[in-house]
Amino acid sequence: MDTNDLVQVSMVRGMRRLDSVEVRKKGDFFAYLRQIVLNLVRDEVRRSSRKHRLDEQGEWRSQDPSSPLEEVLEKEAVDIFQSGLTRLTPVQREALELRLNQGLPYEQVAEAIRCPTANAARMLVTRALTDLTKSIREA
Repeated sequence: MDTNDLVQVSMVRGMRRLDSVEVRKKGDFFAYLRQIVLNLVRDEVRRSSRKHRLDEQGEWRSQDPSSPLEEVLEKEAVDIFQSGLTRLTPVQREALELRLNQGLPYEQVAEAIRCPTANAARMLVTRALTDLTKSIREA
């Protein structure tokens, strides 16, 4: 799986469960997304290891779950995600931070970013996530 695909699948999975994710403290949502990325990387390593069980001498290869490949893919995924965040407007980033990282209800997000209503804040967060996903796809 390509790194961009990995990040995109992670974002889609995270967004599907957005309403069920419990955010108790700052950084929880991004930790949740990071765990999705790690799980996908592990799945990909397992899938790859099933295809290539023997080395050139016909000996079994052991798959290290924290392989250099896994570390590189994780770093690339995080870099792409952070790059996508920088493409958002400051208000979009703040709204995402307040809603997803700090777990504030939309009423408090609206108040903090000076949106007229909670529904306007919800739309801002939704559009920010859409823009983030789009910029990740383009990366």
